[in-house]
Amino acid sequence: MTEYQNTKYDFKKYLLDNLNDAHQDELIFWKKSIPLPIDLVYKIFDESQELIGKYCVHILSLAVMECYYSAKKIDFIQLNELPSSQIFKNINASIIFKEYSEHKKIQAIRGLLRSTFHFKELAFDELDFINSISHDGRKYRRLYVPKELKNSISKIIPVLNDAVGVSNGDMFGNIVADYLKIYRSGFSDAFAAIFNKLIDFHLQFSHDFKDTYGNHQKIKISQVSDFSSENMTCIEKILDGALWEPAYINAKIVMRINQNHPYWNLVSANKISSVKVFQDILSKLSCMEFESVKESNKKYLENLRYEISRGLRVSAETYN
Repeated sequence: MTEYQNTKYDFKKYLLDNLNDAHQDELIFWKKSIPLPIDLVYKIFDESQELIGKYCVHILSLAVMECYYSAKKIDFIQLNELPSSQIFKNINASIIFKEYSEHKKIQAIRGLLRSTFHFKELAFDELDFINSISHDGRKYRRLYVPKELKNSISKIIPVLNDAVGVSNGDMFGNIVADYLKIYRSGFSDAFAAIFNKLIDFHLQFSHDFKDTYGNHQKIKISQVSDFSSENMTCIEKILDGALWEPAYINAKIVMRINQNHPYWNLVSANKISSVKVFQDILSKLSCMEFESVKESNKKYLENLRYEISRGLRVSAETYN
């Protein structure tokens, strides 16, 4: 079995290895016929703590409703209709939460989820409960729950075996879309598939991921600190997503590096040699010049090549 590191790049590799209808084309991640910017895949991974926290809250909310239905001897068939704003209007959610959120079954499931996903704490309050059960969209029967986790939950509340994770597994795509505030046709299904694999990714390789969510820090590639230069500075991001941009600082023309650009992550983590960086940059410039159709653009890029070559030759003189 392939081993993966707990990084957004290995998560992407895991998706490509385990989703038969997914492939990558440059900066686009394709799920079936849905094109997603690769940064969206990375964002889902970077927001793992928050998204998996919401996932756990939805499971806990369903469990609270089961305890309420059981105590009031209400037909369990209503569990199949959750979540639902209509059902929410007909109950006193605040009282239900106060009476049943501390039930031993709820605390057992909460502990199970906390240990499964390595949370030090798993927040679950009244507002979480209300927002969860009043959500309109696909039902909990369509919430993906891996078999091992579902079996563990069913040992605590057997009824949930037939109320959650029964079909499709596409329910959480809407939650991810709401969280990212992205509402485009087909994206919800793609988000569901990616999130479901995020759950699998964690569960399959959790023995390698120490305190993945418990440390309340997002996973980042470690950065080396010796890239400082009088002609270069790193910034959090560049609005257009570029790798770098020129700037005028302290009476000097300098370059500002986008430290969240994936290529800079490779460079600063020493995952790519200086020779390969040199080749990559010159290769991209060469392609631009050679493929340019307009003669004016071609001449501009040709002059750019000459000017860069001259400037680097001058720099070389200072190193010798």
